[in-house]
Amino acid sequence: MKHILLKILIILFFCFNTSISKAQFAKEKKVVYGEGGGAALVGSINYDSRFSNKSNLGFGFRIGIGGVPGQKLSDVSNRIYIEDPWKISIPIAINYLFGNEASAHTFELGVQSVYIPKNTVVNHWGGIKPENEKNKNRIIPSLYAGYRRQPVKKGFVWRFGLSPFKLDNKIFMWFGASIGWKF
Repeated sequence: MKHILLKILIILFFCFNTSISKAQFAKEKKVVYGEGGGAALVGSINYDSRFSNKSNLGFGFRIGIGGVPGQKLSDVSNRIYIEDPWKISIPIAINYLFGNEASAHTFELGVQSVYIPKNTVVNHWGGIKPENEKNKNRIIPSLYAGYRRQPVKKGFVWRFGLSPFKLDNKIFMWFGASIGWKF
């Protein structure tokens, strides 16, 4: 299942790159926002745009850079110290916005994944990382469904939603909230 989702995301990524080189995005279709939780698990800064220059709705993409906790270690006396306190995560998504073209209220659905580097702690508030996986880079696929309030032209944007993902044969419902600006 994970391999199939990974292949789909890779194909979508290449389609996304081809579409970007051909599309001429209108200025009103670009959004930059900060997100707590969500695809990057802890937090991220993201760029979002639509593939079409004719509508604020429809297919689009998002790419970001975020942070996740590094590996926590303890010695024999149970003192905890942190090796590599923060690691970079890279969320990427293909999304679709539903709604009325003249309204700021939209519903968003997406397929996304996040790259998590090796030796990253993913604990109960961001999944579970077994010992045998600690030295592996990971790509965690997930879905997204949520509400987005974005003005028709420029202005303040906010969004929130759920990102269910599967990690180590367990399914987690992960919440994310974002604020940003539409250009």
